[in-house]
Amino acid sequence: MGTGIVQLLAFGTFVFFLTFVVYIYYAFDYVRYLMNEKCKCSEDLRRDIIAIGTMISLFLFIILLFTIIIIPILISTLTNLFVKIQDFESEVEEVIKNPVKSIRNTPGRLFKTTKDIGSFVKDTATKITKAKKRR
Repeated sequence: MGTGIVQLLAFGTFVFFLTFVVYIYYAFDYVRYLMNEKCKCSEDLRRDIIAIGTMISLFLFIILLFTIIIIPILISTLTNLFVKIQDFESEVEEVIKNPVKSIRNTPGRLFKTTKDIGSFVKDTATKITKAKKRR
């Protein structure tokens, strides 16, 4: 399928979830209203079914969000962490095997790290300045 269809599907999904959140809010609000008013017409099983069904829907929605958003971020972070640990292990192994080479490379690595920090600070300052100008 083309990108237009995929974007349309994504937009439709967003609208569906937004509508669902509004539905959950109004269903809880309605059940609370019926309980506060002590409405005689709603003291039967229907009010409880609406409340329980809404809670189940909210629970499933939260699980869906957890599955779609939080778990992939967690897996990505853990994967990145394991890669960094492997890189660190290989660097430690190299230092143990050849300490003279490690000492020789230290000034270059310090210079590179300082340069990376400087570019990060410069980029951040530029973004902050642009954000202030937009106001």
